[in-house]
Amino acid sequence: MVTADTDPKRCPLCGQPNNCRAETDPDNCWCHRVRVPQELIDLVPVEQQRQACICLNCIESYNDNQSAFKLSLRTE
Repeated sequence: MVTADTDPKRCPLCGQPNNCRAETDPDNCWCHRVRVPQELIDLVPVEQQRQACICLNCIESYNDNQSAFKLSLRTE
């Protein structure tokens, strides 16, 4: 169930387009080939978890430097 605050086309962390095509072209979407760390999913508000894909930029930023990524979320 998608909540009123959840846009399935936007990253729940940064609000930018997530470029997910899972609903329209599931076999070719990037989100099926990328591992999203559970720790990153845990940063998404509970009511929005698994409602929209976290964007590739957030996943890569988190994997590059978890501490800096978490700090960036607090300052936005």
